[in-house]
Amino acid sequence: MASDFKVLIHRNGDNLHLKLLGDFDTTSASQLIEILTRLGRNSSRIFIHTATLTEIHPFGARRFREDLSMRMADSGPLVFTGEGAADLSPSESKRPVFTRAKADARSITGAGQRGLPG
Repeated sequence: MASDFKVLIHRNGDNLHLKLLGDFDTTSASQLIEILTRLGRNSSRIFIHTATLTEIHPFGARRFREDLSMRMADSGPLVFTGEGAADLSPSESKRPVFTRAKADARSITGAGQRGLPG
């Protein structure tokens, strides 16, 4: 269980930005799916920023991809950024994946950010 996992949440208009911090395991995957299910329905696009993840455990990434395919049909498009983007993005998905260079251009710092404990 990754007790140091956190998600910083920021809205920019209709876009939802989720900045992932710490270690990503199966518990983290479930927490992220719950956040996406709760907040993703009213979003035009959802940005999942992975550059600040310390480690992505293979079982956590697999759990996230499996749960994502079952639960996110009615959400806006997902945009994965950062070094962990390829690990978390569903491979069969047509949703875009950006590299770290793109993630740096899309900052999620600012007012309205809040952390959710892991």
